[in-house]
Amino acid sequence: MLNRLLNFFKKPQMIILALAVAVAWTNYRPGTVLSGWDNLHPEFGFDINLKRSLFAVWQEYQGLGLLGGMGHAADLIRQIFLYLISPFIPVQFIRYFFHFLMLFVGPLGLYHFLFYLIPSRHVMRKWGALAGALYYLFNLATVQMFNVPFEPYSVHYAFLPWLLYSTVRFFRQGGFKNFLGVALINFLAVPQSYIGTFFLVYCLSLSLLAVQFFNRKYLRRIIVLFLTVFIVNAFWLLPNIYFIVRKIEVNTQAKINRMSTEDMFLRNKKFGDLENVLLLRGFWFDNTEINTSGGLEYQLQDWLDYLKDPRLQTVGFIFPLLAIIGCYYAYSEKKGKSRLLLPLVVFSFSILANDAPFFSYLAGIFNKIPLFSQVFRFPFTKLSILHITGLAVFYGIGSLWLSEKVLPFRKINLLMILLIFLPVFYCLPVFSGRLFYYKVRAEIPREYFDLFNYFKKVPSTDRIANFPQYTFWGWTFYRFNYSGSGFIWYGLEQPVMDRAFDVWSREDENYFHEISYAIYSRNLYLFEQTLQKYKIKWVLFDGNVISFSNSRELYRDRLQTLISSSAIIRKDRTFGRISLYRVETTEENIRLTDILPGVSPDYISGNLDMAYLESGDYKSDDGKRIDADRIHYPFRSLFSDTSNVRHEFTITETEEDYIFTSVIPGEFRNQELRIPPTDASDFLEIDSRDLSKTTAKNSDIYLDSQILASVGDKDFNNGIVLPDFERGILEVKIPKIKGYYSFDSYLTDSISSVNPFTCEKPDPELNIYERIIEFDKPFLRMTSRDGIYCLNYETDRLSHQLGYLVRVESRNISGKSLYFGIINNNSKRSDLEVMLPRKDKLIPSDFDVSYLIIPPMENYALGYLFNIRNISIGRQETANDIGRITVNPIPYNFLSELKLVKPGQKRTTIPLNDITVVHPHPDKYLIEFNEIPDDTFTLILAQSFDDGWKLYARDQNGKKEVGRHLKVNNWENGWEIDGRDFDGGKLEILYRPQNLEKVGMYLWLVLPLIFLLYYLKNRRESSVHKR
Repeated sequence: MLNRLLNFFKKPQMIILALAVAVAWTNYRPGTVLSGWDNLHPEFGFDINLKRSLFAVWQEYQGLGLLGGMGHAADLIRQIFLYLISPFIPVQFIRYFFHFLMLFVGPLGLYHFLFYLIPSRHVMRKWGALAGALYYLFNLATVQMFNVPFEPYSVHYAFLPWLLYSTVRFFRQGGFKNFLGVALINFLAVPQSYIGTFFLVYCLSLSLLAVQFFNRKYLRRIIVLFLTVFIVNAFWLLPNIYFIVRKIEVNTQAKINRMSTEDMFLRNKKFGDLENVLLLRGFWFDNTEINTSGGLEYQLQDWLDYLKDPRLQTVGFIFPLLAIIGCYYAYSEKKGKSRLLLPLVVFSFSILANDAPFFSYLAGIFNKIPLFSQVFRFPFTKLSILHITGLAVFYGIGSLWLSEKVLPFRKINLLMILLIFLPVFYCLPVFSGRLFYYKVRAEIPREYFDLFNYFKKVPSTDRIANFPQYTFWGWTFYRFNYSGSGFIWYGLEQPVMDRAFDVWSREDENYFHEISYAIYSRNLYLFEQTLQKYKIKWVLFDGNVISFSNSRELYRDRLQTLISSSAIIRKDRTFGRISLYRVETTEENIRLTDILPGVSPDYISGNLDMAYLESGDYKSDDGKRIDADRIHYPFRSLFSDTSNVRHEFTITETEEDYIFTSVIPGEFRNQELRIPPTDASDFLEIDSRDLSKTTAKNSDIYLDSQILASVGDKDFNNGIVLPDFERGILEVKIPKIKGYYSFDSYLTDSISSVNPFTCEKPDPELNIYERIIEFDKPFLRMTSRDGIYCLNYETDRLSHQLGYLVRVESRNISGKSLYFGIINNNSKRSDLEVMLPRKDKLIPSDFDVSYLIIPPMENYALGYLFNIRNISIGRQETANDIGRITVNPIPYNFLSELKLVKPGQKRTTIPLNDITVVHPHPDKYLIEFNEIPDDTFTLILAQSFDDGWKLYARDQNGKKEVGRHLKVNNWENGWEIDGRDFDGGKLEILYRPQNLEKVGMYLWLVLPLIFLLYYLKNRRESSVHKR
């Protein structure tokens, strides 16, 4: 028995397996699901998720539907594998099993790759390969990549060594078996491309290898390999390229990314110095999380404590030292295979060491390549696996070289054994359950699976609004030890309106702004209308959702009061802490209506759609039709909670007024300007010292500098007919109402009396401030280095019934610009969060002026807190000046409702409901009319607007494209159709970009032909050589 055991461990592969099993055994927690952070859970509904991967271009389940921005189809291969093993593995263990399997497959591939690279003359060849494999398994980069496991990371870790091994072998030796092997490995590695950047890393690695083989002898192999890689990946790659070309700005301009991208880049750069890169410490070591007590803790706190031991710090430098020796040894062997990996290591090290001497210069050169800096803005997560692959190879070679120098001609020696197992001892905490962060072992309650089962009986197109949704971050905390991007949509076929999808969809993000405003202003009518606008069929209130910052921002009681007060929402059933409600009057996803009124201008972001509230369904007006009503809102979106808002107006000011200016389209000459009624409080100034003293003020409206009306002294029931204007410049002068419901940091001495304080990060390297007077303007300068300095201004008297214009003077000196947040004193929630302007070159007196608008919130509430943060991450110093801040009431509703109206032809409503709709899969709708309208009508599809949606009329002669594509309600698709254009009574809606995935899958049929041709060619060449 003992001999069998010894023989077992004479095989290095068995040692790798035994250690991987030991890691799995010590990190599995029975009764938990490996879930949290970013996670994929196809096991919650294989039928649902396999279908989504087969029709992955249009992600129907993600809120309002969107063009997929990730390689969603790439997960198909992994899902099929999980489906095949699912009968033998409990659902709760499937995700554990998969990541443990990847943890074994990676080092096994590294072993075979390194064994192949080491010349056969070395007697300790397999033990050198084992040393490299165990270093690949036990190192800090692997710990960080698996600490919060995500499937693309794990697959990339598992298959990158195999991909490089099969590529080098094929380039060097050719042969049909090697070609078949490299094609198979590429196919198995496809799930890494769920994050497309990993595929790019692989392609860059291939390119660096191919350059070294680039001559006539190897050219055919290089072409065949790249062609094979493209064909294997085309089914997800073509849709991904389409997204990049058509919609990449949606992702880069999403609020989540605009608020976090620079921070993530700086956090990566903070760990881009030589020491951290050599020790494989990335930004994960600086990442803080909210613990179960509501306080902040480092995610890798256990590892930080463990690595404080000076002896371990010394051991940590042994690995890169031996890797450097291995690099030198590989370079010195002119014909050695291992030297092929040197460019890969130099490339990855140069990008990771973006704050180290010389290498930061190389990183700067790479970042000047178009799109490079955007793709690799988080270099550690994207390149650390490539880097440790190269390091592990050269660590194994360096260990072999050193062992053979000390004790040559031995099959193995004590030094070799020490170097083999040194990485194991360096990463001992993995054997005490520290591989995974404790907050990704969740005990998901049974009630969620009951919910999944219930919705199997509900139409798959019914849209679900899940609550609470108190933050734009798309990160949810649950009371059962889960925090992450969410999971319920893996068990629900129905679309879910979750914030996790906002980074890919402007329409989803805008829904959040509108529904949040309705909830936190406690406006039942607005809440109901928002549900109707976005065709919400179900409201799901999850009592398991918690907030660690403060429970009040969840607005649980107030939200439930809104729901219970609604006449169109009724409770359906309860699953534990989950309450499910049905929205009774929401229209269907395919509906027909008459010609819609045209509304302009279009807007990107807003929290109040006055056009929908006043007119119901409308189309975004493109000015191409003259027979429909047209409505123009000069100040349509007063929304300020995002810095990419493209306002259709500008704000300027005089000593006494703010001037809102908009340009009116020429076709509204001689048309009606409808001036909404005003409330007496809109223009009333109350003396802050004597509340009985009030002053009524007026707002004046000008057109091309000529006064049209003075608002406040009378009502304009029928509006005003505009004259035949020239420039069409409409100005509304809003008086600066001061007094009780206003704030001025100069008058309250806030500039001189309020002091900044250290916040969030308790141990900054530098946080200082100074008060300065420059050109008679006092301001506060805050300077930070690797810290956060906060400044709070209290405005307790501001009534939430009023809207306000906040004017902020700021100046960015260096580093990040100031964060400015407005916290609602009633909900304790940040109603507004923006980054103030940042400029590279400023003259000393050049302050930026930002205008931010607070909408009216709920009645009888008071006060806002202005939270200003000076944020520095790493060694980059941040310095900003904050000057005068003023707050004045504005007539928010008056500005929102002001509109110009151009009547069109009067039309009669015709019955258009007699249709049958079949929806076989996300990209296709079949519509059949029982009676074809004989006039022009509008067909509406409740999926977010995209040019890829096409409408066709079908008859016995085939199909033809019909209708004029419209944007309806600023988010959904519509077509204006003349009933006389088709007589077959059948329409078909298709999302054409789905064909890209189909084309990619059809290309798989080419692979057998390539295999056959390569086999025949290889056989013919073998016959020639034998002769």
